[in-house]
Amino acid sequence: MTVEQKFYLLILDEVRSQPTLLDELPFDLEQHAERFAGCPLDVALERLTERQPCTRSSLGFDSVKQLKPQPPRNCTPIPALRDRLTEDVQQDYTVLCRNALLNLVWLDLGGAEEKINLAKYLNDAWAFAHFLYGMLRGVDGEVGKAHFELYLAINRENLICAQQRIERALSLVR
Repeated sequence: MTVEQKFYLLILDEVRSQPTLLDELPFDLEQHAERFAGCPLDVALERLTERQPCTRSSLGFDSVKQLKPQPPRNCTPIPALRDRLTEDVQQDYTVLCRNALLNLVWLDLGGAEEKINLAKYLNDAWAFAHFLYGMLRGVDGEVGKAHFELYLAINRENLICAQQRIERALSLVR
C-alpha cells in the first residue's frame, strides 16, 4: 500500500471521528473503506506501518472513482460557502474544514485546498485546517509538505484524541 493510500485511510477515519459527518455521506463509509483497502477500516488502520496492510484484492483509488453520487450535497463549492459565512469565526472555520474533509473523501484536492486555505485565513492558529492540509499533501504524495503541516497541527492541538490522530499521520512521513 502506498503512502497516498495510507493517508486516504486516515481521511476516512477522520470522517468517522467527526460528529454527524457520517450522516453527510450518501454511502456506507465502512463498506467503502473495505472496498478501498481489502479489509475493514479498523484492521487497515492497525496495519498502517506494514508493507502489505491488507489483501491484494483491494480496489484502492479505483473504489473512489466508483462512489456515487459525486459529490455529496454538503460538499459545497466555495462561492456558495462564502454566501453562508457568518460573523462567527469558529463556526465558519468548522464548516469550511468539514466541507474540505468531504472533498478529500472524493479526492477533490483542489476543492479541499480552497476551503482549507480560507479556514487558515480565518484563524491560522487553530490545528484542524493544518491537519487537513497535511492529509491533503499526504494523499497527494507530497510527504515533505505533509510533514510540515502535520507538525504545525500537532503543536497547535490541545485535544488528546486529535493529537493521537495527527501523530498517526505524522508517523507515515517520518
